[in-house]
Amino acid sequence: TASWFKMILGHTLSGNASNDGSFFCGNEAEEILCRNCGSCLDFNYYPRYIDIKPSKKYDVSYTHDLRNVYSERFVIFCKEVLKSSEIFYPISTSTGILFYMMPTKILYFDSVGRGTRFIKKCQECGGYESIVGAHPAYLQKDQKIENNFYRTDLTFGSGKEKFPLIIISIEWKNLLLSQKFRGISFRDCM
Repeated sequence: TASWFKMILGHTLSGNASNDGSFFCGNEAEEILCRNCGSCLDFNYYPRYIDIKPSKKYDVSYTHDLRNVYSERFVIFCKEVLKSSEIFYPISTSTGILFYMMPTKILYFDSVGRGTRFIKKCQECGGYESIVGAHPAYLQKDQKIENNFYRTDLTFGSGKEKFPLIIISIEWKNLLLSQKFRGISFRDCM
């Protein structure tokens, strides 16, 4: 095998369309963002309400600050068919409910192999203002992706838009594709 060959281990999962609206809005969100670089300090945070009109066209979408939100149809499939143990938190909107999920299982990202760049270390929170170079996702060796939701140990993006990659198995990707969920997007994870 050539040294440049990387085997596909799983796939990142995200939305491919914005639902508008901001995940971090109001005074409650200010408490969990670094005052210096704007990074989120608590990924278990989710707002109880977002001022957006959820699109009926998408089952997986994202907010302006790049948080995936999911339709009830997607959540039911994940719970009843995939048997996911993850918690999907309800977020009220002006016309219905969307759901947020932060996987509890962590996979370690290979930032050296991927050539990920860490930009401007924050003196207040110890993180970085920006982390770029997420795709294709490279994982550190000897990690197995089973049928579950995972997140990377690193977050990618800038400021409050930084977020871990959500990763699933090849089998789960195929099951999700079979349901024709609207707005869902996958990228290879090696």
